[in-house]
Amino acid sequence: MHRYRNTICALLLLCSFVPAYAQEYPVSHFSVENGLPSSNIYDVFRDHKGFLWFATDKGVARYNGIRFESFSAFDGLSDNEIFYFKEDPFGRLWLGSFNGQLCYYKDGIFHTGNNTPFLKLPFKDAYIKNIEVDKDSVISLYFFAETKIVTIKRNKLTIYPLKRNFSVDYHSNLIHIHCLSANRFELLFPERTVVIDTNSNVIEEKIHSADQRINFTFSQSGEYLFNDHRVYDRSFKEIFHSDRDLYSQYFVYRMYSDGKNFFACTNNGLLINNDKQILQGNKISSMTQDIDGNYWISTLNNGVYSLSKDFLNNMRQEHVYDGVVKYAKIDSGFLFYATDNNNFYRFKDGKAECLFDFKKNLVNNTRVQYDQCYHIEDDHRYYNIGNSSSIIIDNILSAKPKVKLYNDSTLAYVSKKVFITPEYTYVKSFDDILYWDNAQMAKDNAIHVQRFGTSTGIDSREPRYLNRIFAMAKAPDNTIWFSKIDKVYKIVNSKVLEQPQFKNVTFNWFHFYGDYLIGFTHSNKLVICEYANTDSIVITPIPDQKNVWNQLCRLDSNHIIISTNNAYKVLTLYSAGSKQKIAIHTVENPYLPSQAEYITSDGKDCYFLKNGAVVAVKISSLLHKPDPPRLYFTCMKSMDKSYTIHSGMELAYKQAENININFLTLSMNSKDLVYEYSITDDDLDHEADNWHNIKGEEINLFDPGYGNFIVKVRARSASSDYSKPIAFSFTIAKPFWATFWFLSIVFAAFCIVFWFVMNFLIQREKKKKEKENEANIKYLKSEYKALNALMNPHFIFNTLNNVQGLVNANDKVAANTYLRVFADLVRQNMHNISKEFIPLQKEVDLIYNYLKLEKLRFPDTLNYEIKIDESVELSEIMIPPLLIQPLVENAIKHGLMPKQSPDNYVQIRIYEEDNLLHIEVVDNGIGITQSQRRSDSLHQSFGLENVEKRIAQLRIIHSKEIAFSINDMLDEQGASKGTIASISFRIEE
Repeated sequence: MHRYRNTICALLLLCSFVPAYAQEYPVSHFSVENGLPSSNIYDVFRDHKGFLWFATDKGVARYNGIRFESFSAFDGLSDNEIFYFKEDPFGRLWLGSFNGQLCYYKDGIFHTGNNTPFLKLPFKDAYIKNIEVDKDSVISLYFFAETKIVTIKRNKLTIYPLKRNFSVDYHSNLIHIHCLSANRFELLFPERTVVIDTNSNVIEEKIHSADQRINFTFSQSGEYLFNDHRVYDRSFKEIFHSDRDLYSQYFVYRMYSDGKNFFACTNNGLLINNDKQILQGNKISSMTQDIDGNYWISTLNNGVYSLSKDFLNNMRQEHVYDGVVKYAKIDSGFLFYATDNNNFYRFKDGKAECLFDFKKNLVNNTRVQYDQCYHIEDDHRYYNIGNSSSIIIDNILSAKPKVKLYNDSTLAYVSKKVFITPEYTYVKSFDDILYWDNAQMAKDNAIHVQRFGTSTGIDSREPRYLNRIFAMAKAPDNTIWFSKIDKVYKIVNSKVLEQPQFKNVTFNWFHFYGDYLIGFTHSNKLVICEYANTDSIVITPIPDQKNVWNQLCRLDSNHIIISTNNAYKVLTLYSAGSKQKIAIHTVENPYLPSQAEYITSDGKDCYFLKNGAVVAVKISSLLHKPDPPRLYFTCMKSMDKSYTIHSGMELAYKQAENININFLTLSMNSKDLVYEYSITDDDLDHEADNWHNIKGEEINLFDPGYGNFIVKVRARSASSDYSKPIAFSFTIAKPFWATFWFLSIVFAAFCIVFWFVMNFLIQREKKKKEKENEANIKYLKSEYKALNALMNPHFIFNTLNNVQGLVNANDKVAANTYLRVFADLVRQNMHNISKEFIPLQKEVDLIYNYLKLEKLRFPDTLNYEIKIDESVELSEIMIPPLLIQPLVENAIKHGLMPKQSPDNYVQIRIYEEDNLLHIEVVDNGIGITQSQRRSDSLHQSFGLENVEKRIAQLRIIHSKEIAFSINDMLDEQGASKGTIASISFRIEE
């Protein structure tokens, strides 16, 4: 017995120093079942983005509030056993490994000596005891088995060996080390602080006082120094003091402070300010807070615990009842609740009392059986209605409440709920309502039960399920309302009145909250009606009806918490006259028990009862809407490459056929998230954002094309607004076929091909036209020659007619002269007509002989004159044969002969002007107009018509611009005084 004395005394001593008040709080627990690689957690750390990292003996894990993501040596870790983390200003997360190899994480990659050469060390098997980020972002490392200090400045690593030239056993007692400057280090030991240079020369040494002796065993941050009674900062300034020698009773792994409270992570739970101890029996290895202020506590061999940021204001008490809670209410600071096993409890300050134990209760030596009907009223009374007797417990606030038994066979009905008004007490049964007079009961100390019977609208001929009373509640005016499957009723002055204003709205459950009646219909729709003690209702529509509504609890005058199948929702009620009637938001608090058995509130705290536990939470935390989720882009993956995302990045077109853009979500309180993304080309034009829903944290772009793109992503939780979009821009380079030089070449090639094609088509069309023209010209030439050939017989025919006239007149001398001149004329014409062009001189000679013949015929009525300008070279100018003669003939025959005047004359004028040859045949005959009107001139002369045709053909055949006109010459009175026929064409030089 003596040998156990010291052990027993030590245990008693330890128990005497354990805080007397052990409080429990709402807590969440995570282990390997939730995704952690191990339940042995050495360290929990929050990085600069807000992600939580967990160091374990089987790798590390990162937590974003939704899921754990595990990493091991397979993912690039230097070692699977990691003890702690440290982050530098460059965003590098350093990992303290068991094998001593250097490793940090950044941009999705674990950097070690294998992929980052400057991290490779010349020694091995040296556990990293300490990593410190000092001034100028210098990282100092101290190894457990090596007498070396390693510093890293940016990407430069330097090793300083420690020499044994100072009087301290540095190997076993060195607690912490950090770099003061480029060539000075501060070494912290339990009894002294030593400053040395890079050659291990002692520059300064400070001995700690007795109170300042440090029991600092391991603290990665080195922010707090502590011993059995005190906590100091790095400069040994006392920031916490305890009169009790608590820390000596525990092995302290870490210290943590949130600015108001101090937490000691010990081998027997978490100590809070030396007066509270939680999570007893757990080895607490480290502690931190997430971005929302919630606490995360790691343990050795029992996973991770999480506490709400205001957990000290909340409460959780286990094992305070048996069974399932069916009714609960706060009364005068006490929580009263009754369970399905008919027990009645009172709870306060973490202590529960069973005021009525059904199993132990005997009244008049008779065990009373009850059927789950509970009600607590302002008169501090509890009702339990049974199938043969009823229990009423008076003075439930007193130390010894009084239990009264009432027997009444009428109560044999299955009773469900009790409602008390100043005059009556009403008991709801399955298909009827029982009631009694309160004054009579107090007077006779007995219950005189009455029934409404058929007054409730019950018809015995109807099926029983039609008579069932589903819901019942008391209105603010102390009237009792109830609902059957098809109608709603109200009890007024012991009379049941149907409420037709509800029409087809009937309730499975409802209650009155101020100006509103709120309930669930038989189809599980939440219905909110404005009720102001009137005969009309206004039903407010509820936007989201995808939940299974369970129960309601009023938090305060404006808020009601609703329990559903998947979440708690807070309903905000506005006054009846407000434009906005209601608002609903989801409570995203991971520390609440899901689907509590019962919920009640005292106006400050809300109580959740489930599985024998009571959880009290501040109402303010239930009304708080969490911040929107935070999003971070991680990487972009193309066909066969992964990129670290940054704005301005550029991808080759071939790599951008299918693009995956990955991002991470940080949401510590919210789990049910909705994601949207938008792709635009203008970061400023927010109206151009076309948001698309996506599932998960990945955007898939299929064949986006090329150009500049701005990708935006946002998210919201069930209760928050959308987060501010995160965005980055990238460019998909143009393919070669879309570049300027390629398009220029293609355009030039197109133009060349187009030119060749068009030229080919034009040439083909030209040749086709030429062939057609050649055929036409051949035809015209043939016709022209035919017309020329026709001129000769026409001329001969007309001349022979003239000779015949002379012979008939028996004018032999004139006939012989005529025949001689005619022979010369025929000879000239035969010679000229075979040619396409003749000199103008030959045409003039032909005209001269022709006029001599005509003069022989009409000596007294024909005068002629040929005037040729001296500048006209008759022998050089070529004209078609018989071009002028037909005009002269036409002037004589149709202009002069009808006139038969001795003054008749015809004049031929040939002259040059502006490089044009002008030929004019002028007569003073009757005029072309009058000539055409004569009956013998109805048809234009053959010679004149022939001239016009030949001129038209000459224009086509020789592309000559030949002008021809024949017009009247008018005197001052406008009368015709003759005809002028004019031919002009350009003289070829």
